[in-house]
Amino acid sequence: MRVRVELIGQLREAAGCIQIVVDIENGSNLLDLIKALVKSYGARFEERVFIIGTASEVAEDLFMLLNGKILSRDKASSTELKENDTVVLMPEAII
Repeated sequence: MRVRVELIGQLREAAGCIQIVVDIENGSNLLDLIKALVKSYGARFEERVFIIGTASEVAEDLFMLLNGKILSRDKASSTELKENDTVVLMPEAII
């Protein structure tokens, strides 16, 4: 399935792009998407989205929006994505 991702602030700088469309497996959740982005964009991106020293614990200062609704970081692994969803990832300082 395809999911649109918008990156803001330091995430945009780390990835080198503002917006991307990601092909991800059906049934994937928000955490799966973030992990896929880390694979694509590397260590600098990973440092902004995960707590340092973990590979799956979302950083406390990362805001995630799904189709315009703010999600708490503890919902990343339980929020299933759907075709054509829009995810916005941004550091807390932007809000």
